[in-house]
Amino acid sequence: MDWCARLFAEPEAVCDAIARPLTAPLEVMPHAHRDMLQLALLRRCAGRVHAGGRWAGVSGTTAMAAYPGDRHGYELRPAAGSAEIVLIKLRCAPTWPVSRARPFPSVATAISESGRLAEALDRLRRDVTPVGGSMPSWVADAAAVVCAWPRGDQPAPMHAAGEEGDPAVQAALGLVEDRIGDPPSLAEMASVAHLSTRQFCRRFERAVGRSPHEYVSQRRLERAKAMLFDDRLSGAAIAEALGFSSPATFTRWFRQRVGKTPMQFRGDPMVM
Repeated sequence: MDWCARLFAEPEAVCDAIARPLTAPLEVMPHAHRDMLQLALLRRCAGRVHAGGRWAGVSGTTAMAAYPGDRHGYELRPAAGSAEIVLIKLRCAPTWPVSRARPFPSVATAISESGRLAEALDRLRRDVTPVGGSMPSWVADAAAVVCAWPRGDQPAPMHAAGEEGDPAVQAALGLVEDRIGDPPSLAEMASVAHLSTRQFCRRFERAVGRSPHEYVSQRRLERAKAMLFDDRLSGAAIAEALGFSSPATFTRWFRQRVGKTPMQFRGDPMVM
């Protein structure tokens, strides 16, 4: 991971780590840092975030990366009693080619924290004092967080133990993300994985911990929740984007799973 080595090439690269519970609405206007990479993990938070020049709705757990010069901001509220925000601020070494090396997506929505990331964050939180080269263990823990952070150009799917090592499952997950509004059939997912449907189901459930049908339904639900946090989107527009035949069909589907209609959830999104 050459980009990680570059990032921690100098002692002053590590700047600070902040972990704070979110018990009330929080608003941070869009802003930028000149020489800092900021990683933000929004655990069990609802609302919207500013990244890539626009606002986008989020729910559940969201990972964000703001590179030097990137404007970013938040309008968040707790979606569960244990909501929190974890910020990792890293001052970039002068030799790090930020303009070319962007290993982290600006926003990865509806993610499930992997065990590796959660363990690294827990270790890092034991000492959130700004450090320099005199505390190599803290630097090592920060590097572990960076290495475990969601990467890639697509919103991170829910991860499970063993999933990252199975390219067949990864291919199917990518297809689901690309076609969230036109969910692929079991046969299509098995085809892109180059497996029989029986082999595919067995490997998928072993990697992800649920059936392909359950996974697709959960991903559509997470996307629906995120879209509902954007007040500019009507229920009809969301239903169409997610591939439902009508707003009424979308409303019934959503209420069966959440216990609220989409518009009730938009007004009071405490049920995740």
